[in-house]
Amino acid sequence: MREKRFKKGLSMELSLSGKQAMVTGAGRGIGKACALALARAGARVSGVSRTQSDLDELKAETAGILETWCCDVGSSDFLARIDQLPMLDVLVNTAGTTRPQPFVDVDID
Repeated sequence: MREKRFKKGLSMELSLSGKQAMVTGAGRGIGKACALALARAGARVSGVSRTQSDLDELKAETAGILETWCCDVGSSDFLARIDQLPMLDVLVNTAGTTRPQPFVDVDID
């Protein structure tokens, strides 16, 4: 449990113990850093990436305490799996998808 000190001796507990977190894009970069930080803060973390080797490395860095999902966040399989979660307290979405097209053809939906 980490504590942050404020002026006049006040402190605040920074713990995510018992919380369920999900980080998309967890295989590299900002997503990986977020997944590691959440795990260090005590959260149960589900790390999502399309690349299994990146997830294997991430899991090794957390001594296996991090759950990994190798899937595309744009797939129906991913959405079905999220529906099975009993609870989700924290979501960090760093994965992105794009559908290149001319701006005038972009639909709001």
